[in-house]
Amino acid sequence: MSAKLKILDQVIDCGGAHPIEDVIGHTDEMAWVIDGVTTLTPERLTDATSDGKWLADIFAEQLRVGAAEDSLQDIMRAGIHQAAVLSRDWPIIPVTPPSATVGIVRLKPSSVEYFVLGDVSVIFLGDETRAISDTSSEKKSPHLEVRWQEAKDLLRRTSRDSPLYDAVKAHVNSLLVEHKQRSMNQPGGYWISSLDERAPSHALTGEVKGADRILLCSDGFARLVDHFSTFSSWEDLVASGKTLRECVDILRETENSDKECTRFPRISASDDAAALLIEMQRSGLVPTKQTKRGR
Repeated sequence: MSAKLKILDQVIDCGGAHPIEDVIGHTDEMAWVIDGVTTLTPERLTDATSDGKWLADIFAEQLRVGAAEDSLQDIMRAGIHQAAVLSRDWPIIPVTPPSATVGIVRLKPSSVEYFVLGDVSVIFLGDETRAISDTSSEKKSPHLEVRWQEAKDLLRRTSRDSPLYDAVKAHVNSLLVEHKQRSMNQPGGYWISSLDERAPSHALTGEVKGADRILLCSDGFARLVDHFSTFSSWEDLVASGKTLRECVDILRETENSDKECTRFPRISASDDAAALLIEMQRSGLVPTKQTKRGR
C-alpha cells in the first residue's frame, strides 16, 4: 500500500489529579485512541499507574505489532487474551475487571476501516461528516435508571464543600459499579474491551470511502461538542483553525468555570482528553458497509 496516514495534530491531557489513562498511537496505516476506564473500587490489581492504563497499554502494543492481514477484531481479541492470561496471577477476583474504550482506523487500498467499542468517537470528515461512537453503556435497566437519576440529581444539588458530598459521590459510584456488574459484556447490556474475548465481535465496524480527514478522540475531548456545545459540530471544531491543544485549553476553561457541575451536569468535573487528527488524501465520503454491534 503506497498511501499512508498523516498525523496533522494530536493531544493527550490529564483531566485531574489521577494518572492519565488515555492512550493514543499510530503506525503508517493505523491510528487509535484508547480510554482506560477509571476503576470505581479501591482494589489495585496491577503495578501500573492505574489498572485502566495497564489494560490500555496492552491493547496499544498489540495494535502496534498486530499482523496487517489480521482483522481489527482479531487483533483486539489477541490483546484481550493477553490481558486475561496475565490476570490469572492476580491475588483477588476484582469486583469489576479493568476495561477500556477503543477507537481504531486502518487504511485499506480504497477505503478506511474502523473499529469502535465504547464511547470513544471516530469522526470522518469529507463531503459529509460521519461520527461513530457507541454510547450503549449509558443505558441502564429501568429499576436502576430511576435510582441513577435520583442519585445524579442529589449529587447536582450537593455542594462540593458540603460534609455530605463524599457520601453522595460514593453512592453514585456504587450505582455505577452495580451497573457494570449487571450489564458489562452481557447480552442485552453493553460491550467493552476488558477480559472477555467475545467483546470485539460486538464492536461497531465498517469501511468508509472518501474521507479527507479523520478525528479520533476520547469522550473527555468529545465533551466540547456533545456536552458543552463549545463547538456546534465536529465540522465547526475542525474549521475553527484551533489546534487540538488549544481545544483542550478551552475544554479545561469550561470545566473549571463549572466545578460544581451545575451548568453542565456530569459525574466527573474533568476528564482525560485525547485526540488525533489525520489527513486523508481522498474525496467523496461514501459509506460502504457497517456491521452493527450484536446482542
